[in-house]
Amino acid sequence: MILSKRARSRIEIVPRDYEVLKLLLESKAASRDQIAKYVFGHCSINTVNIRLKKLDRAKLIRGFSLTRKPKSQSAYSLTKLGLSLLKPNLPYSFTGTTISSECVSHDTDLIDIRKKLESQSSVNRILSENVLNSCEEYSENLELRPFVATNCDGVVDIEIEDSRVFLGLEYERSRQSSLRYEKKIRQYYSSLVGGVLYVCQNQSVLKKLAQVDQKIGTELSRESIFRFATYREVIESEGAITFNGSNGEEFHIA
Repeated sequence: MILSKRARSRIEIVPRDYEVLKLLLESKAASRDQIAKYVFGHCSINTVNIRLKKLDRAKLIRGFSLTRKPKSQSAYSLTKLGLSLLKPNLPYSFTGTTISSECVSHDTDLIDIRKKLESQSSVNRILSENVLNSCEEYSENLELRPFVATNCDGVVDIEIEDSRVFLGLEYERSRQSSLRYEKKIRQYYSSLVGGVLYVCQNQSVLKKLAQVDQKIGTELSRESIFRFATYREVIESEGAITFNGSNGEEFHIA
């Protein structure tokens, strides 16, 4: 596909470009290395840099610096022009306008979490928060509506014992107050969501969340609907990914 007038002399859009734009729409931001890994595959980093610079110059994406230890790296988000080009080529009807991230580190970590979970054979797909909230076919779906109401980070469509099940996906990157955790966990218990996979940046965050969940579960006389794992446990796992309940129950995603 050729862009009209202004950009025509600068870039011709190829199928891989749409994959870049789609990743940025679903995630709201992505690092250069993530785009290279999940879209360009075995291409050289030089090839990736050249193409991203062309997309940036055509104002389809916006480059910026993402500060992460031990050094900063290039990252990108979608532009309004990029969204308008992408919309007719999406497998769903996107009606939202959110194309930039309010917390880039959180949203880029979520890309790796989603991709890792999607690599498991029991997982059919994962809907990101941006897609879930901005596509009527999902936001108005009776099974998915509770996840929209809880404003979760995503929905995992998974096969469990020959049944198709939807689970919420949450990622907590930093330790927050107990009050904030209580509010979030109570919101889930008051919803129709049947289960939530909670990924935590480290063991400190995980233990705090598990304690709050255990407290509220006891108070409500409810079995926990949450299963927890750290970011590293998910990303670095080989074979099945294990999540644990606040009372030690194990849940494996193979």
